[in-house]
Amino acid sequence: MQNSLIIDAIKGKTVPRTPVWIMRQAGRYLPQYRDLREKVTLLEAFHSPEIAAELTLQPVELLGVDAAIIYSDILLIPEALGMSLDYVPGKGPVFENPLRSDPNVEKLKISSDFEGQLSFVSESIKSVKSKMDSSKPLIGFVGSPWTLAVYMIEGESSKNFISAKTFIYKEPDLFRELMEILTEAVTRGLQMQIDAGADLVQLFDSWAGLLNPQQFIDISLASIKNVVKNLKPTVPIIVFAKGANHSLDAMADCGADCLGIDWGSSLSQSRKTVNNRIALQGNLDPVVLLSNPETVRAETIRVLEAYGEGSGHIFNLGHGILPETPVENVKTMIETVKSESPKFHKES
Repeated sequence: MQNSLIIDAIKGKTVPRTPVWIMRQAGRYLPQYRDLREKVTLLEAFHSPEIAAELTLQPVELLGVDAAIIYSDILLIPEALGMSLDYVPGKGPVFENPLRSDPNVEKLKISSDFEGQLSFVSESIKSVKSKMDSSKPLIGFVGSPWTLAVYMIEGESSKNFISAKTFIYKEPDLFRELMEILTEAVTRGLQMQIDAGADLVQLFDSWAGLLNPQQFIDISLASIKNVVKNLKPTVPIIVFAKGANHSLDAMADCGADCLGIDWGSSLSQSRKTVNNRIALQGNLDPVVLLSNPETVRAETIRVLEAYGEGSGHIFNLGHGILPETPVENVKTMIETVKSESPKFHKES
């Protein structure tokens, strides 16, 4: 694959403008996405390489972003470990027998055919690669071990995830065993995506903010470091840990190539903290896209100004896009990045 704007920016090369793509769930606000989703369940869409490829390509073809992210879900790895997964309308993902009610970690098995159980993800990646412009990279992703553990313990979404947090204290040995299993599973799942042709990959630690700073270092970041260390990567790795900007200095040395910055953090301060050790991605508040084109344009420029001059920045949202987002506002954001960011990329 030819070098892309995103990969060049991550590698610190001079680029003509800031690259832009959209965080996970990038197509779910599109009418074309909703039309197709009315015909299939979420699990059917994830498990069908043909449908997943189509939904992956929709935002790229309709919006002109600089990369695609594979249409998939972080909870497919726990499903491959033996957890019974469903997506309940109005409730979200649900595990039938969560670990909080049945803390039998031994039931989770990384079988010899673990990659085969996730082969539909590999096939989705291969299908997208065969159809997409080769100048645009395809991004693979998984959830971090801690974030997957949160869902598996709690069983469903929660306001405070008390069961997951107290599991650390009440079942320390089981929790340690769970994290070891998930670290291996996440590593293998991510390696499988790289081997299938993903041009770069991202680790989503969506629930990093549930942990206090020391817990984040000892539990979540430690597992992320092990994942990155055990990969045989030939592609850049992005780590996005929502709510963990308190540990940005430590994250900059986790072995990844780029850090995602959430919308609640200062992009300019984050750049000072990492001090050119690692590229940054972010960090427009997704709620801004629910406003109006004038506000979207102004806030997009504010993010570009916050990062400042030079390469090493990927424009993105500071978390996943909201399904209520007007398509025209997304287009305004992308067009603004493309028209305004060259001002910050003049060669010295």
